[in-house]
Amino acid sequence: MAGGPENPISVAEAANRLLNISVNQNETRADIAALPPEEACSLIAVEYELQLLRIVATGWTISYTVKEERLRKTLSEAFWEGIRTYSSAVSAMTGPVLGKDCDYFSMIGQRVDQYVQAMMHFADAGDPARVIGPTFAALCGCGQSAAVVSLGRRVFVRCLARVQQFLHGVTIDAP
Repeated sequence: MAGGPENPISVAEAANRLLNISVNQNETRADIAALPPEEACSLIAVEYELQLLRIVATGWTISYTVKEERLRKTLSEAFWEGIRTYSSAVSAMTGPVLGKDCDYFSMIGQRVDQYVQAMMHFADAGDPARVIGPTFAALCGCGQSAAVVSLGRRVFVRCLARVQQFLHGVTIDAP
């Protein structure tokens, strides 16, 4: 198995694989397609927020799953640097379409802050997905949609599980 104990991968390779988990457009499209056809929310807004949620969830999972402090810091920095590069490309493509500058990386930072605020406000909720789902739906502009709340929960939980599975299944060269 590539990346197993006998064949460790580099921090850069691990960060790249985590980046790919967080920006998987095929999953995002499948998640959108699974919404009920009568859903009254803007699918563009839902797709946009799904991508942001996946990135935020991946970054959080790195922070909570990697126990060794130096590796956690190095891997997290490499992941966020990859997200910064990805964000620059998204911003460059989006700006001309919108007719104004777009700072996608700043939007990711705003979403991190918004999800953290929601988690702090509902600290007694126990399961973070119970807070993330409604927060996600509200950010999409359809806070009353049970389907969108459920989608936010599912995507968050699935992203956490994928990142944890990846991190537990590989050996990463310690920095």
